[in-house]
Amino acid sequence: LGLEVPKTWADFVANCQALKDAGKTPVYLAAGGSSTWTTQVLFLGDNYNVVSNDPEFPAQFEAGEAKFAENELALASWKKYEDLKDMLNADASAATYEDGILAMGEGEATHWIILTQVVPEILVDYPEAADNLGIFGIPGDDPENHGITVWEPNAWYVGQKSENAEAAKAFLEFWVSEENIDRYVSEYGANGPSCIKGYTLPDTVAPAIREDMQAYFDAGKVCPALEFQTSVKGNSCEQITTAVATGQITGEEAAAQYDADCLKSAIQMGFDWK
Repeated sequence: LGLEVPKTWADFVANCQALKDAGKTPVYLAAGGSSTWTTQVLFLGDNYNVVSNDPEFPAQFEAGEAKFAENELALASWKKYEDLKDMLNADASAATYEDGILAMGEGEATHWIILTQVVPEILVDYPEAADNLGIFGIPGDDPENHGITVWEPNAWYVGQKSENAEAAKAFLEFWVSEENIDRYVSEYGANGPSCIKGYTLPDTVAPAIREDMQAYFDAGKVCPALEFQTSVKGNSCEQITTAVATGQITGEEAAAQYDADCLKSAIQMGFDWK
């Protein structure tokens, strides 16, 4: 259809409308069964746009001073769901994560707001889709500041007082050798750029990861998800995002509900929130 990767949210919504007009499914939503966790990704993945414009937000949120319903940038993350309510697959409320893999692998859907872990999973059954899949971050309002929110990888730790510290460190050196990383990547694929200094993903990794995602890191347009900047996250996040994504509540109502949910979590953890 001649559409380009959008660098603003308005451009993304316009692209979705063009896709809808062409008879395509603009945005896939998997809100069925145990897949409701996927509905969080639009809200959580918008963190780059919040923090890059308001760097103090994570610290203020941690202190209980910043609220999603009261911060214009943070509230926008919730309102974006409303912009997409008429752009979703007809079976959104019943569709599952596995259905999304099929829809993207076979080209039935055009966008899926989801974690990049899905790319190697799609390619297991649809290897031919590698050259048809791309990645871009959730756009904000500034075309010159188009970035991406990322989830940090898992890590290995060795206790300083361990009686086997040297053996453990030797194992880790073995584990992160180039040969072993190559072996791992060839078997499981990659979700993003490697955090091992000096290691470059091989050409066998899908361009969506190796090129599209890498470009954000090269440009310094990357921000960790908020859960890596604060220990407070509402326990009912996926229930609230599912409700707003499926049109049961508005973005403003969802933001207010999430603030109340985070307050409960913060109090449970001993934070002095009010």
